[in-house]
Amino acid sequence: MAKALRAAKTPYEYVVVEGAPHTFDLHPNGKSWKRTGVVEGAEVSSASNKPELTEVTLAFLARTIGN
Repeated sequence: MAKALRAAKTPYEYVVVEGAPHTFDLHPNGKSWKRTGVVEGAEVSSASNKPELTEVTLAFLARTIGN
């Protein structure tokens, strides 16, 4: 999917939480997370060795719907 979104020049973000069943929980039982995507026309990539998703989720919401 990421390849198709890049080809279509569509902004997106994709976060994978290693070891967690899903990422709907901001405090998942995973081990870490990795984020990739295209935000505001630029390739983004970040990671954390903690499963905490609050910061990355709030940043996404601020960009998407504003403060």
